[in-house]
Amino acid sequence: MSIKIAAVSYLNTKPFLYGLQQYKNDLNIEINSYEPHICAQQLMQNHAQIGLIPVAALPAIPQARIISNYCIGANKEVDSVLIVSKVPIKMVTHLYLDYQSRTSVLLAQILLKFFWQKEVILLAANPGYENEINHTTAGVIIGDRALRLKAQFEFVYDLAQAWHQYKKLPFMFAAWVSTLPVSNSFETKFNQACAAGLAAIPAINEALQKQANYYPNTLDYLSHKISYQRNAAKMEALKQFFELIKLLPVSA
Repeated sequence: MSIKIAAVSYLNTKPFLYGLQQYKNDLNIEINSYEPHICAQQLMQNHAQIGLIPVAALPAIPQARIISNYCIGANKEVDSVLIVSKVPIKMVTHLYLDYQSRTSVLLAQILLKFFWQKEVILLAANPGYENEINHTTAGVIIGDRALRLKAQFEFVYDLAQAWHQYKKLPFMFAAWVSTLPVSNSFETKFNQACAAGLAAIPAINEALQKQANYYPNTLDYLSHKISYQRNAAKMEALKQFFELIKLLPVSA
């Protein structure tokens, strides 16, 4: 029986998807793509055994174990995890929380409390909430929507960059997680697949240019904004992220 993999459906995951498709038979895997929070649900409900999971969801997944040398992270600015607003952050009174990833909304709350030292009223967001961002109401926007919409707002705060300014660390937004034990040979091949996908970024960009919704800065975004290597600094950031979550209000 093949191992089911749940991968994020965003632009930043296309190199991983490309590489895993090349190694699909060797790894004996079935790949499906979802929004980040759905990836986590797939593992929680045992519909998938490996997933690219928003790190905030890790405690909710039984027997979750981070695998692979690769992740979705950023060393400084990431361009696709943002607070956007019509006014400066110091004037924001309300904040919509993107429904697609709990990691990003928790990061936003951490930065508001400890970095910007700003209190706001948090608002649950539904699809289309981007149209409600106006006056002193800001919003957390992530993923491909953030890349498309950021030019529409006068004030854009990159959460990975703000985290780096606050902690002098990179950030890891999503990690490859398995709920099953995986062999060393499987993990080695999995890493090879991810590496092959990253090496193919120029070719992936060229293929995407033919699509109607092509993001003009794709090559720079995939090559320089997203940091795909999981390393000790990103794991330290993850540790500190979880420690700070404990200091947020219970409702967070």
